Amino acid sequence: MKIGLLAYSTNTGLGYQTLEFYEHMRPDKVLLVDLKQLNGVETHHERYFQPYVFEASKYELLSNEACEWLVDGMDVVFVCETPLNYHLYEYARKKGVKTVQQYNYEFLDYFRKTALPVPDVLASPSMWGIERVKAMNLAKVDHWPVPVDTTIISFRERSEVKTLVHIIGRPAAQDRNGTLTFLKMAEKLGDGYNFKVFLQQPNEQRAVEHFKPVQKELLAVQYRLWGRFEIIEDTLDKKDMYKWGDILVLPRRYGGLCLPMWEALSAGMPVIMPNISPNNYILPQMWLVEASIKGSFQAHTNIPIYDVDVDDLVAKIEKLKGGFKDMSKYARRIAEGMSWEAQKPIYEDKLKRLCE
Repeated sequence: MKIGLLAYSTNTGLGYQTLEFYEHMRPDKVLLVDLKQLNGVETHHERYFQPYVFEASKYELLSNEACEWLVDGMDVVFVCETPLNYHLYEYARKKGVKTVQQYNYEFLDYFRKTALPVPDVLASPSMWGIERVKAMNLAKVDHWPVPVDTTIISFRERSEVKTLVHIIGRPAAQDRNGTLTFLKMAEKLGDGYNFKVFLQQPNEQRAVEHFKPVQKELLAVQYRLWGRFEIIEDTLDKKDMYKWGDILVLPRRYGGLCLPMWEALSAGMPVIMPNISPNNYILPQMWLVEASIKGSFQAHTNIPIYDVDVDDLVAKIEKLKGGFKDMSKYARRIAEGMSWEAQKPIYEDKLKRLCE
């Protein structure tokens, strides 16, 4: 079975997602898309061995010729989030090549244009919104969770709660990771904790403007909690985000794939998140905080926004602190179930069955 991969080489969730697929599934062809001219995000093409690199521009995200190069001679082509050019699916179907799109729910183009060419499988990376996508009856919809490489992030058993970690990552719409809620929690918790916040600075002007209100409060809290509150910017190696923390606090405001959650679990860090999908399919109840809808926003579809009560979040941290024994091992066990070692045979079987 010959596999083609549409990939990215950035220090972003999408970049890591396609890189790990490349490293573990060893595709026969890699089409590497360079979007730096459009979003300014640094690329690291050296991570891939002799890929075909296509440099996108405002006139062309991906050419027909590049799509055809990727498809030719393959049995199946794997795409994460978007094919960038839907000719890829048309040409693949013409050549008898199967296609899988591991989509991003809030940016799924079919919500806006149902007549677009579709892949053979729409692979949902989480349970969030999967029933709605199935109801569109466009293609086979299946749950293909994104595995975590448990060999990259070292496991460390934590015996007490000293440092709380929050990952902003690259800022997303509507304060996705709940940074403002985390900041309120940090100020309420008192002197018994240290805080580390990881931020990838936004590149696009729109993202910079969107992030300003959060950034202002972030710097203000750092000043007020000086000596206990650290902001770490533009971490190049993702495993550095999980070395020193004891709990990852991520009061996310809406659902979707969350790679930092899986990485933290792999490191042995319990993860505190709202009790919404897909978090409540993965994490134990004792790590979840009740959430309520606070509004919505329009992406490619309407997305409900949730929030948790800050006092409930504080109480959850304090309760976990009092019974923390063995939680690191529990976190690691959850991650091992989603490791590449556990999931690779499942991926291979699904691809094989698709090609048959």
